Amino acid sequence: MNPGITSKYFSGTNTFFARLAEGILRWRWVLLLLVFIITIFAFHEIRNLKFDDSNEIWFVEGDRSLDLLDKFRDVFGNDDFVVLLFESRDFFEPENIRRIGRLAEALEAGVPYLKDMTWLGNVEYIEGVEDGVKIHELLETVPQDPEEMAEVREKALSEPTYVNSLISPDGQSAAIILEMEGYPEDGDTLDPKNEIAPAVRKILARPEFALLNARVAGGPIMHHDYDEIAARETRNFMGICLLIQMVILLWVGRACAAYSYPSASCF
Repeated sequence: MNPGITSKYFSGTNTFFARLAEGILRWRWVLLLLVFIITIFAFHEIRNLKFDDSNEIWFVEGDRSLDLLDKFRDVFGNDDFVVLLFESRDFFEPENIRRIGRLAEALEAGVPYLKDMTWLGNVEYIEGVEDGVKIHELLETVPQDPEEMAEVREKALSEPTYVNSLISPDGQSAAIILEMEGYPEDGDTLDPKNEIAPAVRKILARPEFALLNARVAGGPIMHHDYDEIAARETRNFMGICLLIQMVILLWVGRACAAYSYPSASCF
């Protein structure tokens, strides 16, 4: 490389940065005011910050998988569901069934965007009879007679579509499955999916359902918890990062003016 060209290049670069520094110092109050205005605007708009943890963000635009997902939603409306799991000594106890039944009614009335709900209390059971086929709810009423309850238990645990889906093979764990309908694409709510988890947990927090020891899972639950944790951790770590930057600038510059100009010395 030609030494003359190199010297000229660095000389021009130094001149540019020298003039830039002079301009910053000359217009420091205007620039500080501008930075202050931008910072206030940024803090005002941070409330509209939205975390997108949907499956679509992991695919490139035009991916065939996204087309298939859109077709699925056009036909079925949604692919979101929530599962509530209950563990007890025995699901097939009359009071246990009645309590879960009351919970099912509360969920049906209080959970937004609920399309369908399935549990052993409303599931259809098909059995053969002398003159044909009979279709009825497995638990049309809660049996009080032990023999009737034993019959219901046998039917439930012998049905493959129920076992490991709505009831465990030992009858100690049961589930309620909530299927969600399509969410509105416009409106005042930034993310309608985030309304589901608080509604479900608010119902489960009622004293009458405390003995059920319910566990909740599903896409809307994870979506809400992820957004809540991300917002909290981002806020906390942002403050920690700013503090670390200020300490580093203070250590490098040996004065408060290193990160807040003009300012008196810290010492």
